[in-house]
Amino acid sequence: MKHIFGLGLLSVWRELSSASRDVIILSIVAVGSWLLIVSSEADSRFHDWAVQHSAHAIDHVILAFILFSLCTTIFATRRFADQRAANLARDAAEQHLLVKVFEDPLTGLLNRIKFQRLVEDKLTANSETQAQSAVFYLDLDGFKYVNDTFGHSVGDVILQKVTQRLHLAMREVNLDDARTEDVLICRMGGDEFTIFLNNFESPALPRKIAQRILRAMAEPFELGSKSISISCSIGVAMSPEFGFDFTELLRAADAAMYHAKNDGKNCVTVYSKALDDDALRLSNLEQGLRTALADDQFELYFQPVFDSRTLKISSAEALIRWNHPTSGLIMPDTFIPLAEKLNIINDIGEWVLIEAIKRIAKWSGEGIPIKLSINVSPNQLRQMEFAALVKASLAYWKAKPELLELEVTESAFMEQMEMAADRFTRLSSIGVSLAMDDFGTGYSNLAKLTQLPFKRLKLDRSLLTGLVERNDKRTLVHAIVALASGLNLQSVVEGVETEEQLSILRVMGCDHVQGYLLSKPLKEAEFVRLLEQQAFEPMQASGR
Repeated sequence: MKHIFGLGLLSVWRELSSASRDVIILSIVAVGSWLLIVSSEADSRFHDWAVQHSAHAIDHVILAFILFSLCTTIFATRRFADQRAANLARDAAEQHLLVKVFEDPLTGLLNRIKFQRLVEDKLTANSETQAQSAVFYLDLDGFKYVNDTFGHSVGDVILQKVTQRLHLAMREVNLDDARTEDVLICRMGGDEFTIFLNNFESPALPRKIAQRILRAMAEPFELGSKSISISCSIGVAMSPEFGFDFTELLRAADAAMYHAKNDGKNCVTVYSKALDDDALRLSNLEQGLRTALADDQFELYFQPVFDSRTLKISSAEALIRWNHPTSGLIMPDTFIPLAEKLNIINDIGEWVLIEAIKRIAKWSGEGIPIKLSINVSPNQLRQMEFAALVKASLAYWKAKPELLELEVTESAFMEQMEMAADRFTRLSSIGVSLAMDDFGTGYSNLAKLTQLPFKRLKLDRSLLTGLVERNDKRTLVHAIVALASGLNLQSVVEGVETEEQLSILRVMGCDHVQGYLLSKPLKEAEFVRLLEQQAFEPMQASGR
C-alpha cells in the first residue's frame, strides 16, 4: 500500500510545474527548520530567547508556518488541477484538429493523405495473409458542365449528395464477403472519389459494388426546382493480382477509369494487363503527336466531290493524314480524339487551314479554281480569333475566299448556338462558305438552321446503311434531301460505295456525292492528275 501511495505521489509530482515544486519545497524546508529550532536544546542562544518569550507566542509562530505550508500546498495542488485541465483541453483540441486535417471539409470523407495511410497499413497486413482487396477510382461524368451551368455552389451540393449515395450503396450491397469496417471512402479532389474494399472472398464482389454505385448515381439529383442528371465512370484494380503497392494500385484503377470513359462513360472497367499495352500505345502516340507538327509529318489528301448529274468533280475535301516515321500512315480517327484531349487540336487545325489555303492559291494560279473544304473542330470555333486567322491567311496567300469551305458538325454549335451564330456571321462576311457536316447524327434545331448562313448540308454516311434494302431509310434520306432543297441548301451525301446507292440518290435529286465508288482520298499529285484528265465542273453557289 505504501509503495502504491508513493508511486501516486511521484506521478502527481511529475505533473507539477517547476514553480509549484519550488513553492512546496520551500514550505517544507521552512516548517522543518522551525521544528528543528524549537526542538533543539543544543542551541543556547535560541533557548535564551525562548525563555524570554511566552510559549503562547511560540505557538502562534509555529501555527503561522503550518498554515503557510498548507495554503501553499493547496495553491500548488489547485494549480496542478487547472494545468491538467488545460492540458486535457489542449489535447482534445489537437485531436479534433488532427481529425479535421485528415478529413475532406466539404463531404466529411477521408482525404487523400489519411486514405493512403490507412490503405497502406491494410495492404502491408495483406501481403502476409494474401487477403483480397480492391481499389475503386470514380470520376463523375459531365460534372464540369454542372459547375459551368449552375455554379460551383450547386456543384458542391451535388458532391455532398454523391457522398450520401456512395455510403448508401456500400451499405445496401450484400457485404457478406467483406466486413463494413474494411470499407474506406475518400474524396481525392474535385469530382474524383476512391474506395478501398478489403478482405473479401468473392472476386465478383468489386464489380457487383461498382454496378450498384452506377445505379445509385443514375437517379437524377433534385435541387429545388432543378433536376440534374450525371453519371460516373469507375475503374477497379485488384490485389494481390496487381501487388500490394498503394501507388501502383491507384494508378491501375485510374487507368481503368479512363478506359471506362473512353468506352462511352457510365460504365465499369476492371484493370488488366491489356490496359497497360493500350496505355503504352497511347503514350507513344501522344509523344509522337507532339513532335509531328514540328517535324512536318502531316500531309493533306484530297477526296473529290462529284456532281450527281454529270459525275464530274465539283469540289474536293482536304483530309489530314499522319505519316508516322515508324508506324506509317495513321488515319485521323486514331489521332484527332487524342489531339483534342491534349489540347493541341487547334495547332493541327491551323496547320490544315493554312495548307488548304496554300493549295487553293496554288491551283488557282495553275488555272484550277476548285473549291476546297476542310473540317473545323468545336475548339477552333470557340476561339475568338479564328475568323481573323482565316481572313489573314487568305489575304497573305492571295487566295479567293469563295474557294474555301468550312465544314462544321452539328455538335460543334448546337450546345452554344449564340456563340456559333456569331462565329458563322464573321466567317460568312469574309466570303467563305459554310457546310453542316454529318447531318442526321445529332439533334439539330431546324428552326435555328434557317437562321445560320450555311450553303451546303452534308448527310452522314451512316444514313446510307440499308438504303437499298429498306423503304424507311430511303424515305428518311429523301426527306433530308428535300429539306435541303427547300432551304436553298446544296445536299452532299458522303460514303457512296455502290452503284445502287448512287442511282437512288440521283433519283432523289441529291446535288453532290462523295465516296469510294467514285474516288478514294488522293495525294496532291494524283488529285491534280485526275483533274487534268477530267474537266471538272466548278460547283455553282446556291441562291441563298
